[in-house]
Amino acid sequence: MAENPTTDEVVILADESINSNIARQTHSVQTKVKKERKKEEKRSRAWNHFGSFVDEERSKKSKCDVVVVSWKFEQEQCRRALCRIVTVDELPFKFAEKKGFRNLMKVAQPHCKIPSRTTVTRNCFKLFDEEKQKLKRSFREA
Repeated sequence: MAENPTTDEVVILADESINSNIARQTHSVQTKVKKERKKEEKRSRAWNHFGSFVDEERSKKSKCDVVVVSWKFEQEQCRRALCRIVTVDELPFKFAEKKGFRNLMKVAQPHCKIPSRTTVTRNCFKLFDEEKQKLKRSFREA
């Protein structure tokens, strides 16, 4: 029975020496990692639109590359575009009253008031007259 405790002690001593070596190795690795500086990661996709530059004082700056354009909704332009769709694609005037088109416009431009088929007809004839006048003017100038 005396042999077992000494064997156990040797095993324990061997485990302790291995553990201390591992601890020393991990400690040295951890100190190396702490010394290296972490690279900055961009936090948002918005940073993809920024470019870096150095100013006159030699400090690093960022500038947004995106240009914001103001946009205004105009009902008249929507009506003209609807007339062009009807005439170019040879669609019936009631096309504007169908559920599919109304749903599309509700998603694409909720502010657009979709006219009735009689208004679409009237707008198409008005557009026709305007285009006819443009052609007459261009023939006179030529």
